[in-house]
Amino acid sequence: QNKLKLDFLHIVMEMEAEMKASSLDEAVIVANNSPPIKEQFTIEFIISDIEIDASIFLGINTETLGNLELGSILHSKNILPCLLSAVDDAEITGLSVSVSDIVPP
Repeated sequence: QNKLKLDFLHIVMEMEAEMKASSLDEAVIVANNSPPIKEQFTIEFIISDIEIDASIFLGINTETLGNLELGSILHSKNILPCLLSAVDDAEITGLSVSVSDIVPP
């Protein structure tokens, strides 16, 4: 089981919504040939005191792990890809997230 704690997480999402009038006969507003309306907007909020507990199952092929060349692992940019090449299966078996507060936008 692994635990990760963050003091805060500042999230900024830039979004676009596309809306157009309905083409159904029973709709209140019907405009078959009208172009869609696009609106761009930003949502920004802060989440504080986040705790994440995750249980992860890794199936590692010991033969592949044993055949890894030590020289390639020692290069810092190759460590993760080399080690991940020996993973046959990975599953998140448990996940728990708790948040203390969400500051509204």
